[in-house]
Amino acid sequence: MNNKIKLLTTTEAPAAARLVWEVFAEFVAPAYAPEGVKTFNDFIAVNSLCGRIESGAMLIWGFFEEGVLAGVLAAEPRGHINLFFIKKEYHRRGIMKALFAELKAYLLELGGVERVTVNASLYGSGAYERLGFAPTDTEQLRDGIRFIPMEYELAYSQVSEAQLAKLEALTAYIKGLGSAAVAFSGGVDSTFLLKAAHDALGEQAIAITARSESFPQRELNFAIKFCESEGIRHIVCDSEELDIDGFAKNPLNRCYLCKNELFCKIWSIASKNNIANVLEGSNTDDTGDYRPGMQAVKEQGVKSPLRECGLSKDDIRALSRHLGLSTWKKQSFACLSSRFVYGEEITREKLKMVEEAEQLLLDLGCTQVRVRIHGKLARIELKPEEALKLMQQHSGQVHEEFKALGFEYVTLDLKGYRTGSMNETIGRV
Repeated sequence: MNNKIKLLTTTEAPAAARLVWEVFAEFVAPAYAPEGVKTFNDFIAVNSLCGRIESGAMLIWGFFEEGVLAGVLAAEPRGHINLFFIKKEYHRRGIMKALFAELKAYLLELGGVERVTVNASLYGSGAYERLGFAPTDTEQLRDGIRFIPMEYELAYSQVSEAQLAKLEALTAYIKGLGSAAVAFSGGVDSTFLLKAAHDALGEQAIAITARSESFPQRELNFAIKFCESEGIRHIVCDSEELDIDGFAKNPLNRCYLCKNELFCKIWSIASKNNIANVLEGSNTDDTGDYRPGMQAVKEQGVKSPLRECGLSKDDIRALSRHLGLSTWKKQSFACLSSRFVYGEEITREKLKMVEEAEQLLLDLGCTQVRVRIHGKLARIELKPEEALKLMQQHSGQVHEEFKALGFEYVTLDLKGYRTGSMNETIGRV
C-alpha cells in the first residue's frame, strides 16, 4: 500500500479544509452550540489556513493513502495542536498515530519543546488519551467551543542504554517462542508485554482478557480499545472467580485459586488457536511481596518474559513511554478482590461498591487509588499530596457518595497508598 505523510502547501489547503469540515460536521459539531460551529468554521476558512501556512504560524501534515488525503494534523511550531482529523472511512488504521509520530519527530529535532498541548473536543479526548495525552484541567467552554485541555510530555532521553538492551533481549526472547497468548489486563506491565509480543510475532501474538466481577469495566474497555488501535487479535473470556470453590471465603491462597482457573482457560483458548505459549506480565519487583498466584504461573507452565529478561517496573514505564504507550504513567492496578482483608467474604455487591468508590476518586483527579473494604468501612489509600487535596476540596462529597454506595464509615489511611497493604494482616487472620 502506497502511504505518504508530507507537509501541505497553500495549494492543498482547500482539500485539508474540506476533510476537516466533513469530519467535524459529523462527529464534533452535534455537541456544539451554533456559536461554536461558527467559530470553528471561521478558523478553518481556506484564506485563514493559507495565511497561517505562509507566515509559518501553522504546519499542516497530510496523510495520503494511494494518493487520497486521509488525515490532517495542524500544529503550531512550538507544539500546540490546532486540528487533528481523520476521514471516517480511514479510522482505526493507525493514521492518527502515524501523524502524531511525525509531529513528535519534528519537535524533538527542533528541540526546546517539552510538551505537546491540545484543546481536545469531547469526542476526540479518548483518542488523545490513547496516544498518551493526559487532561490538565476540566472541561472548558470558549467562544461556543467545548474542549478538555490536554498535554503530552515529549521524551528526549527517557531510556538508558541498559533499558534498551533489556528491550532487545525481551524481543529476542519472545521471537524465539514462535507464538504467544498474552494474559492481558490493560495494566502497565501486560500492555507493555503485549506490545512487545505483537511487535516481535505479529499475528502469532494474541491477547486474552478475562471478564469478571473483580475486573473493573473501565479496564476492560481500555483493553478492548487498545487491541483495536494496535490491530491485535483479542479474545475476551468469562472467568468468574466467585464460582471457584473456596474463593469467596477469601483465604490466604485466594490469588492462587483465581490464577489457576484463569490460566487453565487461557491455555484452552491458546491451544484452540494453535498458540504454543502463554505469557504473563510479572516483573522483577514482584518477587518481594506475598504472591501466591506465582505458584499457579509455575504449575501451569506460563512464561514470565519480563522477569526472565530482568525488567523492573521502572524499566517498563520508561520503555513504555519510549514506545509511545499511554500506560507508561497509568496507575498500578490489582484486581478488586485484593481490596478485602483476608478472611472477609467477597461478594458481588461488595466488589461493585469498591469499583464505584474507586471510580469516583479517579473522576475527582486522584491518580493512584485503593479503596480497602473492612465490612462496612472504607479505608482510602492515596498519594499524600492527593490525600490533602481530597480532604480540602472533596471530603464532604466523598463521604456522602460512599455512604450512598453502602459504606457506613469512610476513612483515609494516614500511611497512604502502597501495594499489598492487606498482606500486612498475614499472621493475624
